[in-house]
Amino acid sequence: MKPIDFICNERAFEALVEAHKAYKTYLDVLVEEEVLGVSVILKSYDESKKIAVIKEVRSITGLGLKEVKNFVESSPCLLRTGISKDEARRIERIITAAGGMVTIEASRRSWFENE
Repeated sequence: MKPIDFICNERAFEALVEAHKAYKTYLDVLVEEEVLGVSVILKSYDESKKIAVIKEVRSITGLGLKEVKNFVESSPCLLRTGISKDEARRIERIITAAGGMVTIEASRRSWFENE
């Protein structure tokens, strides 16, 4: 092998490594998700405390009585989304005290979704 061939092969290899790094970074950006706060989800409720849960969900969502009743009965359902962790914890305490079971999840948006 001539010295010039070795230099060309080494440069080609370095270029290939750089191209691979750039492609990997590109793929990471495509699948990256943006955290938008947290979501509070009403998973279930104690049947004997249904009225208390409906009252609290109504105060949180601002919906009418009939809508909230249907909303609670169709659990699991999303109560609030895109809120702070502190607000989510406050809602969790309220709903749990009323007889509901809530989960808190990170709200995420994929870069593929429309804004």
